[in-house]
Amino acid sequence: PGENGCPILPDAKAFWECTVVPELTIDLGTHTMFVATVDRAGVRKDGDPLTYNEYRKTMRERR
Repeated sequence: PGENGCPILPDAKAFWECTVVPELTIDLGTHTMFVATVDRAGVRKDGDPLTYNEYRKTMRERR
């Protein structure tokens, strides 16, 4: 887990640990938007990130 106790995925290339700013939480009707400050961030592994475009390409190749 991170320093704030939240899980960090073991295979994640990068991570952010944040604290929600309660007075900036906005009810959007069907959703809630949370604004947060970044307390800690880091890069854990070298390599290319899995972007949406890369994901779609990979999934097409598997079909």
